[in-house]
Amino acid sequence: MPLARVLGYLQGRQASSDVDATYTDNDVLPVAGALRVLHTPGHTPGHCSFLHESSGVLVTGDALVNFRGRMNYSFAASCSNFAMSKETADRLGDVDYELVAFTHGPEIRDGARPALREFLKARLDGR
Repeated sequence: MPLARVLGYLQGRQASSDVDATYTDNDVLPVAGALRVLHTPGHTPGHCSFLHESSGVLVTGDALVNFRGRMNYSFAASCSNFAMSKETADRLGDVDYELVAFTHGPEIRDGARPALREFLKARLDGR
């Protein structure tokens, strides 16, 4: 069975739930001393990444992955809009942080922002 078909089947089986609150790009959530919302749709329509400015930690969610220690965009088959996912993930190079954490794969502690920016630059340059 093709992966896209399996994912579609699994998505159809997920239970729905009510929304308690919504937030928009650059909102600051009163969680962990303040988390800044970075709207990065494409993996899902409302996907967000989060920046904990006081500690310098960026959480990419599924905007980027660090699968087997290799940074990459979220897998196309897992995205609602892969082109948008790549486009919105590119904005993560523009914010300040010291450590980048991924939903999938190990965090980058040393040189996180330069490493992420180099990944984005290489992708934009077609490497």
